[in-house]
Amino acid sequence: MINFYLLSIIPIVIGSVLWYKNKEIIWKEWLLGSFIAICISFLFHMILLFGMTADTETWSGVVYELEYHPEWVEKYTVTENDSKGNSRSVTKHRTHSPYWLCFSNFGEISEEKDITKEKYDEIKKHFGDEIIKEEEFKMGFSSGDPNIYITKNKTDYICPVTTKKIFENKIKSSPSVFSYSKVDEKIKVFNYPKNSNFFSSGRLIGESKKAIDILEFDRLNSYLGPRKKVNLIIVGFNSLDSKLGQFQEAKWIGGKKNDLVLCYGGESPSKAEWSYVFGWTEKEIVKSNLESILLNNKIDNSILEKIKNEVIKNYEIKDWDKFDYISVEPPLFSYFIFIFIMIAFQVFFYIKAHNN
Repeated sequence: MINFYLLSIIPIVIGSVLWYKNKEIIWKEWLLGSFIAICISFLFHMILLFGMTADTETWSGVVYELEYHPEWVEKYTVTENDSKGNSRSVTKHRTHSPYWLCFSNFGEISEEKDITKEKYDEIKKHFGDEIIKEEEFKMGFSSGDPNIYITKNKTDYICPVTTKKIFENKIKSSPSVFSYSKVDEKIKVFNYPKNSNFFSSGRLIGESKKAIDILEFDRLNSYLGPRKKVNLIIVGFNSLDSKLGQFQEAKWIGGKKNDLVLCYGGESPSKAEWSYVFGWTEKEIVKSNLESILLNNKIDNSILEKIKNEVIKNYEIKDWDKFDYISVEPPLFSYFIFIFIMIAFQVFFYIKAHNN
């Protein structure tokens, strides 16, 4: 990225020559032109760094509280002019629609999210009774229900949820450093799960969806996520080719920051003929132990407790600061775009400076 700043020296030098030889350009204009050149370099640096390294990881949590805000009507006054230009006060009413919220705990953070009435009712029946909280102040309240209705989780019911967080992934920008080559499209591996549904993830992939219940698996993640900062994914292949695990790892460039991906394959979704586990961790033993668990147990909901115990015992998330040594090199085309924009801005500015 330093090359952008080195290239900005060229317009700064050219600007200094114009200032020295051209009386129409004063030193303040040269200083401003130099500042513009440095700013363009900085913007390119930041945009490319973010675009090449920004990535998202999935966090798991649980819903711990619900809120219902019922409909109410607000009365307010406005001033209007009649046909003769005389002002008068007019009383109007505005209806505030009802809305429903859920509050979720992800360990380090909590999040508030709008939900539908149907989802609110579904979760509420597991949580317990509502608590009426009188709203402290609603400006212009005229009619309707002034209260807020809160439902706390009194039954320890586990309603799992997910959220996405941005992190810097230098490995994504330099996969060759870790020998991750592009996977041939003919090799049948899976795309990374989008996890776009707040209440149900896509972390069971392929044959594993037939063997394990997604609600129970999300509940496992909601337990392990806040405690171990891990995101478990299980990928099942209907194949005896054990190399598919390595191909899946290459496709996902090792996985996200907190991923622990359990791959297995065989002729049956509930029986692993081979297994392969990848992910970023400080203790590699957890991977080999999980591979043994997959091979020696039936793949169904009963295996989740064994996976949980192993992750609790041996998993430790990778210290991502150890990858700070990786340098991020911008693609060649970005230099051509940078030079074009730099020339356009500098030429426009100095023509303006000359004619001013």
